[in-house]
Amino acid sequence: NDDKHSSVGAEENMQQQQQIVPNSFRDALACHLYMLFSAQSALESEVKHADKVSSRGRSSKSKNKDTRLEETVFAEAREGCAAAMLVAATTMGQCKSRLWKRAVPDEDIVALPCRVAYQMLENSNGVLARKASSGDAALQMIAATVDSAPCLMNTIIAALVDLLHSCEHMAPLVAELCCLVGEEPNNCLAHELLREIGRMDTQAYSISGNDTNGKASGIKNVAPFISELAAVRPRIVLANISIILPHLDSEPYNLRSSIIHAIGHIIVENVKEEKELRRKSETSPNMESNSVVEYE
Repeated sequence: NDDKHSSVGAEENMQQQQQIVPNSFRDALACHLYMLFSAQSALESEVKHADKVSSRGRSSKSKNKDTRLEETVFAEAREGCAAAMLVAATTMGQCKSRLWKRAVPDEDIVALPCRVAYQMLENSNGVLARKASSGDAALQMIAATVDSAPCLMNTIIAALVDLLHSCEHMAPLVAELCCLVGEEPNNCLAHELLREIGRMDTQAYSISGNDTNGKASGIKNVAPFISELAAVRPRIVLANISIILPHLDSEPYNLRSSIIHAIGHIIVENVKEEKELRRKSETSPNMESNSVVEYE
């Protein structure tokens, strides 16, 4: 019997080894991903530079036919690279047992879609800009990586917190991202983000407005994330409310206001659930009585 079990185990190991793709395939995948990453990164950097130039009033309102054609080709290239990166991120998550030995991913390769997704989200400062930057695809890239590569969680959290500090439009985007990741047994992404906010140093906030390190403006940008997350996932914020409540004693008004709004969303959700339970409890006895009358 022992020999039989050992032979079965050896056969299973052989099958698993045969299912794993060869190194040449992984090398080719890495080369293609680096090529896509370089192209998309260059495109997003160009957009960021163009936005800075236009904000200084140097952009020309009159565009000739060649310029419009160039912009169309540029937009199609951005959209194509983003779609290819999304397919790569999703596939690496779904086929990680075949791509990597013992299903342990190569962090440098798996992180490439996320690295370019951060740039795409940074340029998604508005409805039109989000569509042009394929912001939805960027969110899905990060969500796929979070679910398939927990080893990158700390890196992703650090990048998202940095984006929240530096970009005022990121709060609703990150809250939407928290709705895309897996929530079984719990939403690790939302929990870690709230924990980082709970650790945030609010002593840098100054009433006089002297913000030499940019920390005060960073707190102002981060604060809306709490209320945005509570609006879509109030239970998650409730489960982690003890982490952020100490900030009610802090100086920044934006942070205190966001926490109060989050508590309001939690209360509203709780009232809705109580009303729903009361409605179900009132309808269930009526249904039972009707069934008894029909039986008689």
